[in-house]
Amino acid sequence: MTVVPAAIAGDTVGHSVGHHFGPKILTTRPLRRHEQRSEKAQDFIRRRGPEAGLPAPLHRLLRSMMPALAGISLMDYRRFLLFNALGGLVWGVGFTLLGYFAGSAYQRVEAVVGRVVAIAVAVIVVVGGLFVWRVRRRRQADSPDPKNRAG
Repeated sequence: MTVVPAAIAGDTVGHSVGHHFGPKILTTRPLRRHEQRSEKAQDFIRRRGPEAGLPAPLHRLLRSMMPALAGISLMDYRRFLLFNALGGLVWGVGFTLLGYFAGSAYQRVEAVVGRVVAIAVAVIVVVGGLFVWRVRRRRQADSPDPKNRAG
């Protein structure tokens, strides 16, 4: 399984980029106005450490941002690596197993859902057809033109 090592390696690169280039990036013109928020986020990561990033693999935005934020916050790499590996393992194995079980259950779900959807579509078509028929009949009955009267 290459998912777990790839996730860990990718986060390691993100941590390194954040560690080496983060302070320079944060002083760029578009990010200067968010300096106070950035300092709060860095302080939170420094205080809570890697535990703050443990749920990150389960959320795609956090998954991509947390390694760089950890590097910008100058989080110790060994601590980061421990939790990064744990998160990568949970993410990689968890989502792979989720995909496997979803795929194996697909045929059963498809059979049940397929029948339910077919019945629902049939009911909607019949009810819709009766509704249209009744509206047209009522309009014809209320029409002052004798040619449009049903009869």
